[in-house]
Amino acid sequence: TIADSADLVVISVGYRLSPEHSYPKPVHDCFDAAEWLVDNAQAKFGAELKFISGEVSNLQLEGCPLLTRAQSAGGHLSLLTVYHLLKAKPSFQFAGVVLHYGAFDLSFLPAARNFPKQLILDMTVMQHFCDAFLPGTTPDQRKDPAISPLYQDLTAMKLPPALFTCGTEDCLLDDTMMMAVKYQMSGAETIVRIIPGASHGYIIFPPGQVASAREGLEVTREFLTEKLG
Repeated sequence: TIADSADLVVISVGYRLSPEHSYPKPVHDCFDAAEWLVDNAQAKFGAELKFISGEVSNLQLEGCPLLTRAQSAGGHLSLLTVYHLLKAKPSFQFAGVVLHYGAFDLSFLPAARNFPKQLILDMTVMQHFCDAFLPGTTPDQRKDPAISPLYQDLTAMKLPPALFTCGTEDCLLDDTMMMAVKYQMSGAETIVRIIPGASHGYIIFPPGQVASAREGLEVTREFLTEKLG
């Protein structure tokens, strides 16, 4: 597995869920967990925090076996948490960030608005999720950088290396492409892998049966092992 080959262990954050717990409670839970790991992981687990990712919002430490995935809502929360840690813990440095088909603009980009297929995720489903997460908010309010990572000013941030992946048959393709371009424009190392024919959620399919899942897992393994040296 990726966990064995990269020699990692995962800490999974059980953050509060919407609609019972709407924004900002789930985000703040991820912030709190990440800050605690920065301060305590070495003493508690014998390893420092190295990567941040999510399914949904998993935090990875160097040390023991791990399967790493940063997907969709988890990608959204993971990137918000990266931004937060860079401000709250300026001396801390990540080895990398892994973001598979994240939702980075909760006001919705053209690919989401115009996606013609019902493949795992579409505009109707996304609207339902966002209304639960952000009740009573307008599209303009959802462009707040504290909500939508795409709108954050990255010019003064020292961002860690990042891997972005998405399929061509995913309504979040624009999110990945636009976020990755902005990330790269900040000067950070940015790797983008677009998987032909892959739908939203492609990486969770059985890799022995689905070529896109194998490709996504392999590029993830390569990124992790390279960043660990």
